[in-house]
Amino acid sequence: MAFFGKAEANHTAAESLTAADAKIAALEFENAKLKVAATEAETRITALTSEVETAKAATVAKEGEIVTLKAELETAKGKANAVIASQGLESEKLPPLDTRASGDSKTELSMTDRCLAAKAKEDARN
Repeated sequence: MAFFGKAEANHTAAESLTAADAKIAALEFENAKLKVAATEAETRITALTSEVETAKAATVAKEGEIVTLKAELETAKGKANAVIASQGLESEKLPPLDTRASGDSKTELSMTDRCLAAKAKEDARN
C-alpha cells in the first residue's frame, strides 16, 4: 500500500504541477497584455502632454494678442477723442454707436458724419 500511496501522491503532485504551469502561463500572458496596455498608455500620456503644452503656448500667444489689441484699442480711443475734440465736440454729447449697424442702409452715418451732425446740433443750440 505504501507503493500505491506514493504513486497517488506523485500523480497528485503531477496534477498540481500541471495546474501551476497552466496558471503561470495564464499569468505570463496577462502580464504581457498589461505591458502592452502600459506602453499604449504611456504613448497616449506623452501625446496628451504634448497637446497640453501646445495649448498652453497657444493660450500665452492669445493672451499676448489680447494685450496688444487692448493697447491698440486705447490708442484708437485716444485718436477718436482727439478727432472729436478737434471738431469742438464733447464725446459725451455724441449719439451712441449702433453696435448692430450693418453698413448696408443709406440712413446709417459714418463716425465723421455723426460728428458733423452733432457739431451742427451744438452750433444750432448756441
